[in-house]
Amino acid sequence: MFKLQFPQDTTPRLADAPAFKDGEDGWDTLEAYYHGSELAFDIRATIRERIHNGNMRAFRVGLYPVHGNTIAGEELIAICKVAYGRRRAKLLKKEADLYRDKLASLQGKWVPAIFGCYLGQTVEAWTCILVMQDCGRPLPCPFYMLPPQSRAQVVDGLHHLHKAGIVHRDFTEHNVVIQKTDSGKYWLTIVDFGEAREHDCPCKDWKVEPVYAPQPVTGTFDCAELWNACAQDVDIWRPRTVRFYEEFYPADWAASDTPEEFLERVRIPDGIMREDALEYAYSVITRYREAAWTRLEWDKLPLLWKD
Repeated sequence: MFKLQFPQDTTPRLADAPAFKDGEDGWDTLEAYYHGSELAFDIRATIRERIHNGNMRAFRVGLYPVHGNTIAGEELIAICKVAYGRRRAKLLKKEADLYRDKLASLQGKWVPAIFGCYLGQTVEAWTCILVMQDCGRPLPCPFYMLPPQSRAQVVDGLHHLHKAGIVHRDFTEHNVVIQKTDSGKYWLTIVDFGEAREHDCPCKDWKVEPVYAPQPVTGTFDCAELWNACAQDVDIWRPRTVRFYEEFYPADWAASDTPEEFLERVRIPDGIMREDALEYAYSVITRYREAAWTRLEWDKLPLLWKD
């Protein structure tokens, strides 16, 4: 059975520190629950960076194939998600099963590729370690401030999860990473499926539309996670309606009409004087156009990227 050697001291090593030292100890050995076919040997992880230090820890590591105590290949940069204690280890093992089952066809594109999952006793506790592809760094800005093509891409990724039968249940900026491809373009990957569940999505046949397509009519789009992403968090739809007092009217009226023209199209509630209605129409139109202008200004911002 293949094994993972994981350091007992998870302090990140200096960049120029050797992966191995003669006579060095301080490694816990975990046995493979799953060991990817691309890994022909046991592996040893050396800590490069601590990414997350919560209930489940995450590290950027250098992976080395080893034969005994001999390096048997080149370093591979990867991510280790680590769960200490039997309850958390069981949850992480379940996440590994999700990657190998429902998410298998999405690995390496929409979600990270999984290299292995390992179980065993460490100096901390009973431990599970999920080893996966390093897909980049945290997003440099909120979803809604990403360029339009990046926002469309991350929604497309979320939709692929739903078509695969998974609802993420924690789809936030913290669980999306970004990297620059060899062609110089940016690619976003959805990570962390600890809260994910199986999901028969009513919108799995939905076609991801161009950015700023009109928001679907209420009641015709029945997936809450996709709706919240498109209409709020990632902001790829434009409003279909605006509210004038207690009724809703086409947003295109607010985009193109003067307050006087808008008022000719709508119903003024009983008891509201025309002068007050005209002032309110002006405020509705102004808010709509300011939001649209702000959206366009955000779209012009460059994506601030740090290698």
